[in-house]
Amino acid sequence: MAADEMTFFARAFVALSVTAACCCLSWFVYRDSVTRTSLTDPAEPKQKVAVEVMSVEQGVIQQELPLVGSLVARHKAEIRSRVAGYITAIPFHIGDSVEAGETVVQLDEAAAREVIASAEAELLVVEAEQRAKIVELEFAQRRLQRQQRLVHSSAGTQSELDAVASDYKVAQARVALADARVTRAQSALNQAKLALEDLRLPSPLSGVVATRLADIGELAPTDVGLLEIVNLDDLETVVHVVERDITKIQRQDAAEIHVDAFPERTFQGSVCRIRPLIDRETLTAAVHIRVPNESHLLKPGMHARVVLRLGDPRPRSVIPVAAVVRRGLESSVFVVKGEPPVAQRRTVTLGVQNSTDVEIL
Repeated sequence: MAADEMTFFARAFVALSVTAACCCLSWFVYRDSVTRTSLTDPAEPKQKVAVEVMSVEQGVIQQELPLVGSLVARHKAEIRSRVAGYITAIPFHIGDSVEAGETVVQLDEAAAREVIASAEAELLVVEAEQRAKIVELEFAQRRLQRQQRLVHSSAGTQSELDAVASDYKVAQARVALADARVTRAQSALNQAKLALEDLRLPSPLSGVVATRLADIGELAPTDVGLLEIVNLDDLETVVHVVERDITKIQRQDAAEIHVDAFPERTFQGSVCRIRPLIDRETLTAAVHIRVPNESHLLKPGMHARVVLRLGDPRPRSVIPVAAVVRRGLESSVFVVKGEPPVAQRRTVTLGVQNSTDVEIL
């Protein structure tokens, strides 16, 4: 039993010795690493930072609102025929210029001219009848006057006067009937002439032929367009503005228009109409921008990149956008003062902003 206890104590002593040796070794390793770190990684000295300083300036700045849309013609017309008929002439082709009032489609007039000739002949007949009835009325009037003088001088009877008066009234009625027939014949002639005018389709505006869907010899139906006339002097684009920005837009606000066909050019426009309703699905409102196009460089259908310039173009206190430091909802700038110069942070309130400058209120 004594031998077993000696063996246990010997093993315990060896274990404690090994543990103590490991702890000592770990301590020396830690101290050595700390010493090496302090020697090889000394604290770096602070470095001075070079900054660019600019003065607050008075300048014109307007908020820019980038949008996209497509160019469309402000004024265009589809030429349709009011009556069916065969086409005898279309003097214009796609791209040709057209003046307002010019006939762009001519339908066959043969039948209409026959109707006009018949109506003119009928008018001549009823006018001749009218003149005859007027002569009869004048004769009846003279007989009545003569009979009235005879009765007044007791040379005639009342019954004879009544008969002559009755003939006079009949003559008046016949003249009135003849007048009505002349009016009806004149109306028929006017209708025939209007029908002839319907066979000449004029352009309601000046522009160019954009579409031609018919040719000579074809039957022109009443429900299909034959030509489309587009005025290129004035175009417009419709952009959709979100509700948070729609209240900032007013009529006549300036707009810049850029198209891929002329990447180096900027076209000017202005807001002409603002839709008063917000679309419930997109939460946007349509804004119409008029784009003068006297040179006809812009074409309907072109994709347009629009930059709306909002607000009053008056002088404001402005600084570069890059000078503003934003932390959450707070904006600040660094103001350089003192000698030597020291930058101090100042909280500021911002106003109108574009891509490069911002107003300091």
